[in-house]
Amino acid sequence: MTPQFEPAQLEDAEALLSLQRSAYASEAALYPGMVIPPIADDLAEMRAAIARGVVYKLVEQRALLGSVRAELKNRHWEIGPLVVWPELQRRGLGRRLMAEAEALAPAGLTIKLFTGRLSENNLTFYRQLGYRESGRQTLTPQLNLIWLSKVV
Repeated sequence: MTPQFEPAQLEDAEALLSLQRSAYASEAALYPGMVIPPIADDLAEMRAAIARGVVYKLVEQRALLGSVRAELKNRHWEIGPLVVWPELQRRGLGRRLMAEAEALAPAGLTIKLFTGRLSENNLTFYRQLGYRESGRQTLTPQLNLIWLSKVV
């Protein structure tokens, strides 16, 4: 059976937040003592994002495999966080979620996303998908983000 990509529902909020925290645990370990943005999300924020219609999930036989957020922000399409259960990573699910999120973008818009400066696996993944560095942002002296973008 092929996993289905569909909008998240409010009743998915707790499961999606649990998934996000599990998936980003290894990323958070790169930044000791820091709370990275996907880990900082709480249930109210997840519910608000779902209510805005910007959270999508990948499910197979009702099992949650991954999720992604995608929305119009400041005249660009922003994707993230991209989330796949750790035990299911490196099986093409992240690529599928990215392709689906990119397909939702209005034509001609720049797609933007960010990841941590120390997140080499993420940087490699996004570069393989055609993203190029478009800026840097310092959140704290220890936590710097790299913004990547591409036009579809």
